[in-house]
Amino acid sequence: MVKIKEAVTARDMKAFAEYPLKLYKNSDFYVPCFTSDERNIKNPRKNYAAEGCEVKCFLAYKNDELAGRIAGIIVEESNRKFGEKKIRFSRFDFNGDEDVAEALLNAVADFGREYGMTTIHGPWGFNDTDREGMLTEGFDRAATYATNYNYEYYPKTLEKLGYKKESEWVEFEIYPETLDSGIYKAAEFVQRRYGFVELNDKYPIKRVIREYADAFFDCYNESYKDLDCYVELKGNVKKNVLTQFATVINQDYFSCVLDPKTGKIAAFGVVIPAIGKIIKKHNGRLVASALPLLRAIKKPEALELTLIGVAPEYRNTGVNAMVVTRIHRSIMKNGITDVVCNPMLTTNAGILSQWKHVKHKEIKLRATFEKDI
Repeated sequence: MVKIKEAVTARDMKAFAEYPLKLYKNSDFYVPCFTSDERNIKNPRKNYAAEGCEVKCFLAYKNDELAGRIAGIIVEESNRKFGEKKIRFSRFDFNGDEDVAEALLNAVADFGREYGMTTIHGPWGFNDTDREGMLTEGFDRAATYATNYNYEYYPKTLEKLGYKKESEWVEFEIYPETLDSGIYKAAEFVQRRYGFVELNDKYPIKRVIREYADAFFDCYNESYKDLDCYVELKGNVKKNVLTQFATVINQDYFSCVLDPKTGKIAAFGVVIPAIGKIIKKHNGRLVASALPLLRAIKKPEALELTLIGVAPEYRNTGVNAMVVTRIHRSIMKNGITDVVCNPMLTTNAGILSQWKHVKHKEIKLRATFEKDI
């Protein structure tokens, strides 16, 4: 018999945060979140994304052994924006026992019904900077810093329980040496024609973040606002994202293009060093990972394309060529050949069209699932 317990105490939340470390102990592909972040996901004073949300975490026990975990999140802003009554499930991990999975998902569904929700869906996080989607193909590839890994039995179990696919993402391996050289010429033309300024060629990264953070987030929100379940980043949530950026960004692989005539950020690109192996080695402990992370960020051996965005009013200018050129130039200068991109919605034709200029290979698919409750 499966027993579900709401994680309330500090001890419960420690078990919640550390359960995946045990589950994936023998996996070469899993990358943990920082456990300090996981312990505090319900605490809006430390996880600003939880502000305005209803959040509960659950633990599943079978034969007195911890067998799974899950979080339920009601993002009121998302439900208002899309006219829905949905509860998100997140941080879903279990030992392969279908009864455990069903009990965990039912706990979230019951939580949702209490607040008038009619659908459960996930894995979704609090917003688009959180990990989202369940791996459905590519189980033999390592996760990235920003993505979930899960065993092959996860999606099969959801389908057995009556869940249907909702959103789907694809991930690519990129071969940077094959980039069409015409992109460089296009970037030069665009810069001359519109007078755009690459801020990272002009200022240190700290100054860019300090002086242009609000403009950056305006561009970020405008670029992503129409994507599935997107929740605007605003207020204190920006602090969480800036902290993440400050932790992992190397200025060589960051592009932020300003339109000086309007003061708006026209486009941006964020490529981060691949730090998954380091986080895994130290079991998600941030302090223990600190020095190895700094070394890897300063001189990365592999990269993960995390974000690229163009504000709607600049999408026909070709400004994305400037973003690609700046980052590509650094990749080639530093001799990096191992580059992957993080998930892109299969319905996002605009971003997928960017890859026609470089050789790439599909390596993973992931999806969210939903069910009426």
